[in-house]
Order: sequence, then C-alpha cells, then structure tokens
Amino acid sequence: GSDGVQTLSKSTKSFAFNELGNFSYGHDYSIRCRVTFKGTQYGYGPACTVSSPPPVIKLRNADCPKTLTFSTQNVYANNSLTFDNPGGLGLDPVNSYRFRIGAQESPWQTSRGINLQTILGAPPSASTGYNIEVQVTYDGVVQPYGAACTVTTPSSMIVIDDGLADENKNTFIDSQSDLIQVFPNPSNDVFIVKPIKDNNDESIELRLYDLKGSLIEIPDNVISSTGLSEIRLGQNLIKGIYYLHVYSESGGIESIQLIKL
Repeated sequence: GSDGVQTLSKSTKSFAFNELGNFSYGHDYSIRCRVTFKGTQYGYGPACTVSSPPPVIKLRNADCPKTLTFSTQNVYANNSLTFDNPGGLGLDPVNSYRFRIGAQESPWQTSRGINLQTILGAPPSASTGYNIEVQVTYDGVVQPYGAACTVTTPSSMIVIDDGLADENKNTFIDSQSDLIQVFPNPSNDVFIVKPIKDNNDESIELRLYDLKGSLIEIPDNVISSTGLSEIRLGQNLIKGIYYLHVYSESGGIESIQLIKL
C-alpha cells in the first residue's frame, strides 16, 4: 500500500516516521529534503529510500513473561498495530491475529486476547511454562511469527465460569484493563471505577463475581468518558477476592481482580 505524498516542515534536520500523518510498518519511503536559508527556499535534493521497521509481533510487555492466576485468563498481543495509520490495508479486519504454542495454532481471530486452552485445544497443565508466538495479517500479507513469550500456569488452577457463551468465557484478564481504571485496589472500603478516556466514548457495563464465579452485583448504571464518569461499588463486600467483569459497547470483555481487605 501507499501512504501518499506527505510534506513535513521542521526547524530541525531530523524527523521520525510517527510524526507523519500516515505511516506504516515494513514499508519503503522515498524521502527528499529541501531547506530555507536566509529567506530563500531551495529545491528538493535527490531522493533517498528509508525503510520503516517491521511490525512488532509478540505478546504485550505486561504478558511477556506472565504467570497466570486462573486457567481461562487471557494474554494479549501488543497493540502497536492498532495505532499504526497505514494508507494501505493495515491490520486485516478478520484474519487479524493467530497464536501458536509449539505445533498447536489457534484459529485466526479479530481479538488480540486469547487463553492457553484456545491455542492448545485442551486445558493447560499446572506449573508449566508455555512459549506463545503471535502472527498477524498486515497490509494483505501474513507476517512471520514473532518472538516467543513464556506464559506460566500456577500450581493450582482457578476456573471462572460465569455462564456466558464459550467465546466470551475466554476473554478475561485479572489485573489490567484497556477499558477502565479501578482504585484503590486492594480496598478496605469502596472501589472507584472510572472509564479510560481513550475508548471513543463507548458505554461500559460492569458485573461483579466472587471467586467461585457466582454473580454478586450488576450496577444499575453504565459509565462512559462523556456520560457517568464513575461508579463506586463493593462497600458491603466481605474480605476476599472478587472479579469485576467489564463489557464495552463494541464487544470487548475484560476482568479485573479486586481484593477487599
């Protein structure tokens, strides 16, 4: 694909690709320079070809390496390609991500989150390290698998079953969210839940579960970066570990582990 002709004016003699309005990974760019000196603008010089770096294809840093808390916990591919702005095809909208452990490959999927069982086709073993590689279809080309990241299962596995359809059960994480922030956590009083502002103003619904997977609370209100800005919950919870499941308007599903002191 082509990112078109772009002009960048600066007072310094260098620039980076991410300063352009459109940039793509793994593309060749023909770059010409000209200067304005003592009020005179000179013509462009000969072109030089500079290649942008290839796409970084691996698990995100928070999951590389990672020790899981429960068996259906998700790990996530890095999201750098979602911020790329190519004039070409970019990240394929259907066959976006595929994951591999040894000879076992997951199906292609649009989500960058996955759990071990989906890749392996069977529940993972306890106290075992699995090397996960990520592959993407980018700019119409299936890219090679990236560097492996080790994800280790705990010695005892907790299975969270909330009664959702199978494809939704496998999309939870325990401590980090791209959709909300929770504080304080741990808490001896209430948990304050706020939406992260970079989520296109979409509404977010919440459900609170205990460690056994039983539904504890569904807040009456939804939150968004332009609507209700926060929800306070958990004041009457007893001491223990809980999971706050987060559902975005666009279909994203995540979970955060809450600790009540």
